Amino acid sequence: MNSFSLGWEDAALDDRGAIYEFLVEFNVEAAERTERLIEEAAESLMLQPHRHPACSDGNGRKMVLTKIPFLLIYSVDTKMNCVRVMRVFHQAQKIPKLDH
Repeated sequence: MNSFSLGWEDAALDDRGAIYEFLVEFNVEAAERTERLIEEAAESLMLQPHRHPACSDGNGRKMVLTKIPFLLIYSVDTKMNCVRVMRVFHQAQKIPKLDH
């Protein structure tokens, strides 16, 4: 089985930073745990990137995290064997149309 590389768009890194900064104000352990779970979820995509459904707008795929209320929007480039995390959203957020 081919393994894909993993990359993060700047917007996704900004999302992660904002999530961490919000949570750390209330609970450092929760902020660190959330950061770790987001990273672990993204890394799991390297083995099976197509296991999650396509976004309704056709722009990437959506991975709903189960241990924390977040989701990852990502793209898969099969020619480059690369998964790119485009955004990280809270599940209650309305997902904006993404430019990709």
